[in-house]
Amino acid sequence: MTTARPNHAYLQEAVSAYRDAMRPFIVRELKKQRGVKPEEAVRQSLSSAKLDLFDRNLRASGLESAIDVNDFPAIVQRNRDAFQSCYDRNPAFMSKLWDVVEGRNAVAHPGNQDLDGEFVRTRLSIIVEVLGIIGAAAPQSEVEKIRDRLLAPGAPDARLPLP
Repeated sequence: MTTARPNHAYLQEAVSAYRDAMRPFIVRELKKQRGVKPEEAVRQSLSSAKLDLFDRNLRASGLESAIDVNDFPAIVQRNRDAFQSCYDRNPAFMSKLWDVVEGRNAVAHPGNQDLDGEFVRTRLSIIVEVLGIIGAAAPQSEVEKIRDRLLAPGAPDARLPLP
């Protein structure tokens, strides 16, 4: 028997939209930096443990696909000047990136039950904020619709913890 995980599915869908918007945004912003290629800027941002996987993915599918959601905060932090406009729009930008990583990790490593509805609702709202900060209107609207489905009558109640 499989456990129903609608909250997990909502968050997974939102994290996918977020990832697909953030990857080209990060690469585009890194290209604006002088004196360092985007690939090198990413490499310099990653821990040594992640470099082999990044290099393999880079060769196999290109820069955007080689960047993992878990690496977005490190890349942004290491290249803060390239992303200064995001910090200018919202000083908590970095914190929000880490909150999304927490959501991504919950989706990637599910437990025996569905994710808590309030946890998912909060992560969806944070993803909507980040997508607004980077100016990704279409994915932002997509995640807003996901959040609306979560909050719709008949959906799991996001205000209550799951049994």
